Amino acid sequence: MKYLKTTLKYLKTTLKYLKTTLKYLKTTLEYLKTTLEYLKTTLKYLKTTLKYLKTTLEYLKTTLKYLKTTLKYLKTTLEYLKTTLKYLKTTLKYLKTTLEYLKTTLVLSNKKKENVGFRSSTQPTLELYSVM
Repeated sequence: MKYLKTTLKYLKTTLKYLKTTLKYLKTTLEYLKTTLEYLKTTLKYLKTTLKYLKTTLEYLKTTLKYLKTTLKYLKTTLEYLKTTLKYLKTTLKYLKTTLEYLKTTLVLSNKKKENVGFRSSTQPTLELYSVM
């Protein structure tokens, strides 16, 4: 009988141990479920972050392309302005030369009017007319 009592005591202790182990396993299972949910959420966050980074990269590429185009446009504009400046300088020289020519022509015309007898009948007369 003593053997039966000891066996019964052992079985009770074993049952208690099994109940505790079962509780521990349930807690561990809950922890694993929570961890799995956390990992799923983290994965979702990482996917969203990756998508955001890809979009940002595309935006930066587009911006870089735009900046390159703008730089090219500015270089072209600068060349155009340089050419325009050269043209304006040439035009100014032309206008100065034209003004000198007109002054000389006016002086010659006035001298010819003073020396009417000096002209030959076949020589054309240069006269300056004001158009203003």
